[in-house]
Amino acid sequence: MKITNLTTNRATPSKSLLICLMALFLWACEDNHDTNSNREQASIQNKTSIEEEKAKYETAVLISGTDGEDITHQLLTLKPGQVSDPTISIKIQKIEDSGVFSKKDNHITLNKSNNQPTSSDPLNIITLQFQKGEENCTLEVLAIVEDETNPKTRTIYQSPNKESQSTSNTTRATSIARNKTFLGLGYDVIKGSYINRNYAKMTRPILDLSKLNIAEAITQGDATQSTWDAKSGESVTTFFSNYNASINVGYKAVLFSGNVKTEFKTSKDGSKTNRYAKGYGKHYVKDEFLNNTAPATLRKYFTDDFLSTIQTASAAYILDNFGSHMLARCYQGGSAEFNYSYTGSTLKTDMEVVATVNATFKLFSGGSDFGYKEKISELQNNSYFSSYTHGGNNVSFIDQASFNAGYSNWVNSIKANPDLCGIGDFNQCLIPIWTLVAEVNAAKANAILQEFNNRVKNQEKTLGNYSTFITAINAWNQKGTDTPSGYTALVRTDMYSGNHGDVLDANHKAKGDYIRIGYLSQLKDSNHDAIADIVVLRGNNAPAPAGWIKIGYDLNKGAKGEYLYLAYRKVNANDTKAIDFIGSSDTGNPPSNILINSSWSWVKFSGSSEWADINKGCKNSNYIYLTVHKTDFKW
Repeated sequence: MKITNLTTNRATPSKSLLICLMALFLWACEDNHDTNSNREQASIQNKTSIEEEKAKYETAVLISGTDGEDITHQLLTLKPGQVSDPTISIKIQKIEDSGVFSKKDNHITLNKSNNQPTSSDPLNIITLQFQKGEENCTLEVLAIVEDETNPKTRTIYQSPNKESQSTSNTTRATSIARNKTFLGLGYDVIKGSYINRNYAKMTRPILDLSKLNIAEAITQGDATQSTWDAKSGESVTTFFSNYNASINVGYKAVLFSGNVKTEFKTSKDGSKTNRYAKGYGKHYVKDEFLNNTAPATLRKYFTDDFLSTIQTASAAYILDNFGSHMLARCYQGGSAEFNYSYTGSTLKTDMEVVATVNATFKLFSGGSDFGYKEKISELQNNSYFSSYTHGGNNVSFIDQASFNAGYSNWVNSIKANPDLCGIGDFNQCLIPIWTLVAEVNAAKANAILQEFNNRVKNQEKTLGNYSTFITAINAWNQKGTDTPSGYTALVRTDMYSGNHGDVLDANHKAKGDYIRIGYLSQLKDSNHDAIADIVVLRGNNAPAPAGWIKIGYDLNKGAKGEYLYLAYRKVNANDTKAIDFIGSSDTGNPPSNILINSSWSWVKFSGSSEWADINKGCKNSNYIYLTVHKTDFKW
C-alpha cells in the first residue's frame, strides 16, 4: 500500500479563497483599530481638564457636625448634576479659619472644643488643590460652621460708618440670584456714565454670589424715594466738576464722563454750544448693601476668576474687565436723564439754565411750567437733546416731545421692572478695586492704582479738549481767489449769542478789497495745535512778537486805512484755555463792553489794551471788531 504524504496530498485552497481570507483578516484588524480608536477618543473626551473639574464644585458650603467629626466630604460638595472625575486628585492645601478645623493628612475634622480660637470671624477659607499629572490649580471654598443649637443663625458684621438706612422691610438674603443683585460687580467710573447696568461688569463678578448668600452678607429692602437734580457748565470740564461737586475724591472732575461724546455736542446747526446741562431723575424701589465692606472680609468672597486674574493679568486688563470700583451698596429702580447742548443766547448763566431744566422736568412729571414757558421753549429750540432711561419699560425717547408724552407711563412701569439706577454716598457705595486687590497682591494693587491715575489724567485731557479748537486763521481777497482748502469763512456774528449772519467783509464800506477771514478747526483728544491768542499788528510790515505767527495779508488792502495784520499764538504747557470760536461785530458804532460772558473777549492791538478795529483809519467805514471765545484746554 502506498503511503501518501498527507501534507502534499491535502486539498490546496484556491487563489481567490486566499484573497478573501486575507481581506477578512485585514478588515477585522481595521475594525479592531477603529474600535480601539473610538474608545480612546471617548476616554479623552471623558477625561475632564482640571479647570473644568474645579468648576463642578461648590465654592461655598455650610458645615454641620459634631466635635471631632470628619467633614472633608462636606467641603468637596459637587454642584447639582455634576459627577467627579476619578483621574483628578484633590488635596487640602491650606486652611484659613477661626480655629474650628483640624487637618490631618488629607482630611479635616471639626474642632469646636478649641478653647483658644484664632479668630471670631465665622468665614473659613479652605484652599483645595486639583491635580492631574503635572497640571494643577486651586479653588477657595468658603466654609461656615452652623451653630448646632440654632442652625439658621449666622454672625453678621455691620460695616462701621455705614450710611444711614432709608429702607423698610429689610431682609438678609440667603438665596438671591445674580440677576437680582448688582452687589459685588465692578463698575468703571471713568469710562462709564452715571450708575447703570451698561457699565457694570455683569459677566465677571468680583465677589462670588454663592459665598455672599451662604454668609448672609447681603441685605435688601424696599426703598420708596424719588430724586431730581440738574447741573450746568460752560464747558464739559466745568459741567462734570459741578455734576460731581458733592463727591469727596480727587478725581471727581472726570467721574461718570465716559459717555460725553454721545451725551453732548460742541455745536448745533453751525452754532457753538454755550452751556452743557443735564437733568437726572431717579426713582428707587429697592435698596441693597453688603453688611460688611472691610476689604479683609470681602477678600473671602472673591470669585475664583478674580483671584486667578489678579495674579496673572496686567493692571490695564484688570481695570478693563473688572472695573475700577466695586458696588457695595446701590439702588434699583429707574433713572432718566436728558442732556442739553445749549447754543442759544437768552440763558446766560448756569443758574438760569439749571432753573429752566428744572422747570422742564416739572412739566414732564405733570406739573406746570411755573412762568418758564418762554425759557423752556428757548432751551428746547436751541439745544442738541439726548435722553436715556434705565429700568421700567424698554422705551426710547428720541426727542423732547416723546419724552414729554411718555415720561409718566415710564415712571409707572418701574416697580415691575427695576434696574440698577443709582448710589448714595460715593465712598460708601463704591470700593476702589485696588484696595481689594491689596489683600492678595500688594504690588498688583499699586500697579492698578497707577494705571487708574493715568486714565484719570487722560480723561482730564479728553474733557479739557472737548471743543472744536481753532488751529489756524487766514485772510484773502475773495474776488478771484477761492477759499483756502479746509477753511471756514468768518461770518458777521451777534457777539451776544454767537448766532450767524452773512459772511464778513473785513473792508466793509472801506472801498478796498473784498477781504475774507477764515479759520481751521478740529476736535481732538489731545490738541497742541490749538490757538491760545489772536492780536492785530499795526504798521507796514509790522513784525509778529516772538513765538507768534503773522498772517501777511493787510486787512485794509485797497483801502486808505492803516496797515493791519492778524497774528496768533499756539497753546503751550502753561495754557488752560484755547480759542474754539471767532466772532465779529460789524456796526456803524463801536460795540459796548458787554459780552455774553467772561469767556468771550475782544481781539486787541498787539501790546495794547485797545480793541482792534480792523477798518482802523478808513473814512466812512463800519467799525469791525473781532472777538474770540475761549474754553478749557488741557495740554
